[in-house]
Amino acid sequence: MVSPGDALVLAAREGDADAARDLLSSDPSLDACELDDETALVAAASRGFAPVVAALLDAGANPDRAPRPVDAAAAGDNPLLAALRGDHPEIVEALVAAGADLTRRGGADGVTPLDLAARAPEGTPLGNAARSLAAAAAKTAAERFERDAEDRMSADAAAREAARERAMRDVETRLATARSEREGKIRALKAENEELRRKFGLR
Repeated sequence: MVSPGDALVLAAREGDADAARDLLSSDPSLDACELDDETALVAAASRGFAPVVAALLDAGANPDRAPRPVDAAAAGDNPLLAALRGDHPEIVEALVAAGADLTRRGGADGVTPLDLAARAPEGTPLGNAARSLAAAAAKTAAERFERDAEDRMSADAAAREAARERAMRDVETRLATARSEREGKIRALKAENEELRRKFGLR
C-alpha cells in the first residue's frame, strides 16, 4: 500500500496538482516526505510542473528543503537547484518569491544557486534559467526595499502622530491648570469680598 507521503511525491512526479492539493489538505507536513531520495517539491521543480510547485508552496512547503543525503557524495539538489538545472524559469521565480535561499549549497557538486547561475553560458537552457534567477532575485530585493521604506514611513508617521498627541495633551493640561488657577483666584476674591461686606455691614 502506498503511503500518503509516497503518494504526494508520485503526484508531483506526474504533475498532478489536484491530487497533490488533496493530499496536502489532509496533512500539510507531507511535503517533508521522500521517495527514492526525492521530495515532492524537488520532484515537481526538476520536471517543470509549476502548478504542483504552487500547490506545495501554498501549503507551506519549505522552498529550501532537499532530500536527506545518504552521504556527502549522494547529496541531492534543493528545489531551486533542481529548477535551475531543469531550465524552468517560472519555477525559479516562484521559489525565489517564496524565500528560497540563493546561497544554500546542494547537489553532489556542492554548488549554490548563485554559483550555478554564474557558471551558466548565455544562450543555453541553464543560462535562461539563470537570468530568471537574477531577475527574480532583483525583483524580490526591490520589493523588500519598498516594504522597508513603507515601514519606515509608517513608523515616522506614527512618531509624528504620537508627538502631536503629546503636544495636544500638554496644551490641554496647561489650559486646565490655568482654568483651575483662575477659578481659585475668583473664589478667593469672592470670599474676600464677602468678608469685607460682613466686616462693614454691607449687603
